[in-house]
Amino acid sequence: MSDADVEIIDVIVVGAGISGLYAAYRLQQKSPELKILVLEAKDRVGGRTLTVDLQTSLNENESETDRFDLGGQWVTDTQVNITALLQELQLHTYDQYHTGKSIAELHRRVQQYSLSLPYISLLSFLESIYNILQLESLAANVPTWNPMMARNADYLDRHTLAHLMKPWICNSANPLMTAAVRTVFGCEPEQVNALFALTYAQAGGGFMRLTLTDPGCAQEKKIKGGSQQVSQLLVEKIGKDKVLLETPVQKIVQNDDGIVIVTTTQNQTFQCRKLILAIPPSQIIPIQFEPMLPGYKREMLKHMPIGSYLKFIFTFDKAFWREDGLSGEVISDGSFSPLGQSIGPMTYLIDGTTSNGTPALLGFIGGRCASVWTSVTREERRKGLLECLSRYFGGHKISTHLIDYAEKDWNLEPYSGGCPCHNATTGTMKDFVDGLRKPYKNIHFAGTETASQWMGYMDGAVDAGRRAASEILVSFRQDEQLRDDDIDQYTFENQNRKYQNCRVPRSNFYYAIPIIIVTIAALTKVFYPNIFQLNKKMTSIFARQLWTNFGSTSFLRPTIQFQPSVRTKMARRLNRHRVPTHAKPTDSWAQKKAVARIVEPELAYDDEFAKRKPIDKVWLTKEYPIRSWPLETVLQWHREMMQPKMLNSLDSFVWARLKLDMTTAKKTKFIETVKGLVTFPHYFEDRPRKNVVLFCRLPEHMKAAEKHGAYMFGYTEVIKQFERGDMTDTNYEYVLCAPDVYADILHLRKKISKDKFPNPQYGSLHPNVDQMLEKFIRGKEYQSAKYEEARGIVDLRFGIINMSDEQLAENFQALVEQLSTHSQTKVGPFVTGCSVYCPPSTEEFRVDVTPFLPSEEDVLEKKELDKQVMDDLIKKSAPEIGDDLLKTLPSIK
Repeated sequence: MSDADVEIIDVIVVGAGISGLYAAYRLQQKSPELKILVLEAKDRVGGRTLTVDLQTSLNENESETDRFDLGGQWVTDTQVNITALLQELQLHTYDQYHTGKSIAELHRRVQQYSLSLPYISLLSFLESIYNILQLESLAANVPTWNPMMARNADYLDRHTLAHLMKPWICNSANPLMTAAVRTVFGCEPEQVNALFALTYAQAGGGFMRLTLTDPGCAQEKKIKGGSQQVSQLLVEKIGKDKVLLETPVQKIVQNDDGIVIVTTTQNQTFQCRKLILAIPPSQIIPIQFEPMLPGYKREMLKHMPIGSYLKFIFTFDKAFWREDGLSGEVISDGSFSPLGQSIGPMTYLIDGTTSNGTPALLGFIGGRCASVWTSVTREERRKGLLECLSRYFGGHKISTHLIDYAEKDWNLEPYSGGCPCHNATTGTMKDFVDGLRKPYKNIHFAGTETASQWMGYMDGAVDAGRRAASEILVSFRQDEQLRDDDIDQYTFENQNRKYQNCRVPRSNFYYAIPIIIVTIAALTKVFYPNIFQLNKKMTSIFARQLWTNFGSTSFLRPTIQFQPSVRTKMARRLNRHRVPTHAKPTDSWAQKKAVARIVEPELAYDDEFAKRKPIDKVWLTKEYPIRSWPLETVLQWHREMMQPKMLNSLDSFVWARLKLDMTTAKKTKFIETVKGLVTFPHYFEDRPRKNVVLFCRLPEHMKAAEKHGAYMFGYTEVIKQFERGDMTDTNYEYVLCAPDVYADILHLRKKISKDKFPNPQYGSLHPNVDQMLEKFIRGKEYQSAKYEEARGIVDLRFGIINMSDEQLAENFQALVEQLSTHSQTKVGPFVTGCSVYCPPSTEEFRVDVTPFLPSEEDVLEKKELDKQVMDDLIKKSAPEIGDDLLKTLPSIK
């Protein structure tokens, strides 16, 4: 078929997300005679909205499911565009549950709070308020249509959001702000343009609106049945025959005669008069354009990377957190890092209960957390998230009520590449308006990133789709047709003309910030009189900084770091007791302090002064060493905190944080990591039972496997299932083997991953099959993380707080002894210290670990015994295996 025979379509829309489908729907509404075609590269519609079915019952015979969103899902009444569309599509909403206390995990400590912000200390609380009000005041002065019209726009465009969040009294508020940025933007504060962040916030009504669940805020309501219904119903309105799925666009050519030729990856060709690109900015770059897009558009698109985001959902048979008076909302800075990762997986968590009442918790992994945890397996992410949930709500409740788990790694989503939105880098906002919104010949641009209100949200997608449709309707209008305000007011030309010289006046709220902070401080002084026991100098700095920032004309002047180091503080304090060289002997002050001249330098330190309680709460560990307490005393203190009249959490797990000496006999060599399994004498349930496969053929081994509840065990039939490929790594967690059948499974090394193949180094090949099964089925996993080159740390639960002291002490003893087996040949204990904590309490006490440490002789003896057992087990149990086979095992030399 020649080009002349190809049907010319009036409008082609590339992208079947909400923005593209709404643009097509509005074109069809306003001008039904237009021929419209929608091309979508994915096998579904909806873009960054996705609704899936998840299991809601533990009964495998019952297939009860409910609908959950793994993409965008929240709406609010202040989002007028999406609200009107939902009413038109007859979709209903329901409120997001936010009754009860929220949880904050900052600086590795878990605490509950009832206010909009977590309260760590007075200074951090006031600084959090200051940072938020500062950002709100700056955002209020940014016009969303043309951000470069804002005051100090050039300054803001050259800096990142982290520059605006620079601490001005202390650093304790920074983790909270960083966690909020990861949740909203999917990136770190150092990666996003300050002016873009303010524009993004202003488009949604301010930073607080983007982060809260209150009325009028971004997380106020959810759509019954899922948000993907919006796109699916729009397809029904447009016509399913007009939407082509799995049709990626490869090339766009604009001819001189005004015809646009669209070529797909399947070499399909379409011709149209107008084209709407309603796809993410990062997906426009791979498309070939003839002629090429203008330079300002190419530069803007290249400097708008998309955020890094994962969304997960846990379904339960009971909303136990509501019974405990919790809202289910958690904000985390990622300081708790399970499985030895450099940062934790949790960024934000919230109640995800559906309109049908199915209990669930949904959350996000964003920014650097997502960059780290997207590289691990799905099962490892699930384990890490369950560790975090156990810290917040109690491991026993999580393991008892858990039903299903689902996740969506948007970084791996084809034709999206990330979520929730694209973020501009520094120095690019000069091309923001023309680079994203301005049409280029017959190509118009939509998508939520091009919106002027609620960009990044479903409401912004509707706003951008309406603008693109209005531009096309105006271009098709005949000269004799009258102007339609419902269409013309939304075009790029009219909006650009309207806001070209518009500067947003400085908000009156800007001047009210100092009054609000001083009022909060005064009320705090009335109700909490002891909270202001601060250094007088710090108080004066606080007042002076308020006056400097809010009384000056330049609000963006860099602030000064007023927090001196501990060494600086101690030097100042010691200088108070020195006699100045110009002092005369007759001076009364010099006479009182003359003793300082004659005392030896090493004795000139004033011990009495150092032992006094400093008013700035800085103690010298030389004079005030941190005290270690007996384990029984620490457990008693935690039980008192968990009583029903206190935290009412007697089923909480007891955690041990052990510090390890990672040095070896060689000074320049250090142990990289320590991981393994520990079997506690007194078992406690903290997670679902692990799936273990055992290769065996002796009756006593099969009986032991049945007793311990192995997932699968046997000889010939099990080997055949692996050979056929019926068993994959997702079906099991460990593979164990009895020594007498090891030679028969060597050919399965390509079917079983290297880290799961039976190996005496990991204990998965052992002559004592009963002990091996108990270790891998009932044992607890641990893995160290380094905080210094020669120092490691291990966090592990060793019991439940309502267990007896004897049981917990024996479990703790087993943990210390197991960790001590990793010690290299050197002097000194491997476990150098320990502290015990019990979430949700934030208290952490140091425990005297000395009584639990095994002697060096016992450790060496045990290691020699284990090595001898490993060297003998194969030769004695399987004579047909020779020395050549022994060399294939890493632990047998």
